[in-house]
Amino acid sequence: MKLWKIAYTTFLRKSRDKQELLTSILLPLVLILILGSALQGNFTSQTLGNIPVGFYTEDEGPGRESFEEFLEHEEIREWLNIIPVSDYEEGVKMVNDLDLLVLISLPPDFSERISQGLEAEIEVLDAGVSELYPSIVNSIVRSYVQGGNLYFAVGSGPGQWMGNGNPGEGTEGATEVQLIERNTFRGDNEPIRGIDYYAVTMLVMFVMWGIFSGSQSLTEDLFTPMKIRINTAPVSRLNYFIGKNFGVLGTFIVQILTIILFTKYAYGVNWGENILPIIGISLLLSFVAISLGIAVALISPSENASTSIINGFVVVATYIAGGFFPINHGEGILSLVRNFSPNYHAQRGIFHFLYGTEPGALTESILWLLGITLFAFVISLIFGRRRISEYL
Repeated sequence: MKLWKIAYTTFLRKSRDKQELLTSILLPLVLILILGSALQGNFTSQTLGNIPVGFYTEDEGPGRESFEEFLEHEEIREWLNIIPVSDYEEGVKMVNDLDLLVLISLPPDFSERISQGLEAEIEVLDAGVSELYPSIVNSIVRSYVQGGNLYFAVGSGPGQWMGNGNPGEGTEGATEVQLIERNTFRGDNEPIRGIDYYAVTMLVMFVMWGIFSGSQSLTEDLFTPMKIRINTAPVSRLNYFIGKNFGVLGTFIVQILTIILFTKYAYGVNWGENILPIIGISLLLSFVAISLGIAVALISPSENASTSIINGFVVVATYIAGGFFPINHGEGILSLVRNFSPNYHAQRGIFHFLYGTEPGALTESILWLLGITLFAFVISLIFGRRRISEYL
């Protein structure tokens, strides 16, 4: 009974804190609206050219050779950085992780269908987080279709493949065939809106600021005179500790529900038809935040030191996860470091759930979050054993 009273008292105290309310609920709602409106469609990069584009096909015919030759042109190279992809699923994952902005894919029977005068499609797959770069890639591919080898293949009739040609020659009576298909992770041709993207990333970032709550649940007892009152209170230290963290978790639940429901109905953010999995991922991230906060409190020499560590960690974790703007990580050090960002795995899990990008990716993100939580508790036990024994 005392445990639940402690949890209830902690929840009420934090709920009545105006600064806490402003930081955890009102500020993310304002930022989602501002960032989502101001940066819609054009926030993947600030420069044009050198767009990382994956290319995949199992076709071994002249269609592939012709298209690859087209992509090697100097004018095309000024815009596109073509990256061969050996597996389609790998290419999809790279687009989803923003290592590639677009994936161009030719079907395995592409050359055969073209030579027979049948319909064939060039798939242009993008993550749907921007309109600008996919439109550039689509325009480039469309120019090839309309004026290059594929156009002549359609116009020349079955059984013929024209290696090169000039516009206007040999196209009499040709029937134009739709050769380009753009797909996004939404399953349609509409890109993810900026406000949809930032609703997820700002929710994740401000849940991660809950590290302060996890840290304060110990620092105010370890580093302040309140420690004396706790030591003389008629309640076990373990019950006090558990009750406090249940109260903190209650504030997380209110924060998460408010942000999701308000943005869903006031801003029209796409949270899907079932928000329970999103709430579940967010609550799991809350446990991560609390556990990291406890770890920081136990290894820090003072409350000021823990505050500095938390501020730096949350900003860096948000940045490398693409929380402020999507980042092309490539294969460098950032692609490795981001795996240690709880923000990255929470965002990835939510985006996978909403847009169905990769089977099993949601489970992978959940396992990573559980692993980070376990790691934080192990660090707490190793470096804070003496303080924990004093506290309990």
